[in-house]
Amino acid sequence: MLNQQWLTTFIKLVEIGHFTHTAEQLFMTQPGVSQHIKKLEQQVGVDLLIRIGKSFELTEAGIILHQRALVWQQQQQQVLSQLAVDDEHIGECRIACSGSMALLLYPHLIDYQLPYNQLQIYLEAAPNKRIIDSVMA
Repeated sequence: MLNQQWLTTFIKLVEIGHFTHTAEQLFMTQPGVSQHIKKLEQQVGVDLLIRIGKSFELTEAGIILHQRALVWQQQQQQVLSQLAVDDEHIGECRIACSGSMALLLYPHLIDYQLPYNQLQIYLEAAPNKRIIDSVMA
């Protein structure tokens, strides 16, 4: 299994194209970025970069790893997005109750919803018969 942190550093380095700027973006030192790349190269057993002064070019292996790493990163993001769908603070919540209960609930629901901009709470005050009919439908 490839080290995720080293791989993330590699992806960012290829995206930015400069060791020092990559270090700044990742809140690391330039030697730290270089070390991540060296360790990743040791892990995969091939050179990923051809260093030319302060710049670099990707080797064939570097190109392949970068392409695969981008796909892996997208897949990981998709998994996280799918898991976030199950978050109780994202989506819709519909509540139907009597008018007096709605008056009691309303301020608490507003307070609950405020920190979660992806949560929509709908409160409906209705007679019991209508609530039962809509649940049964």
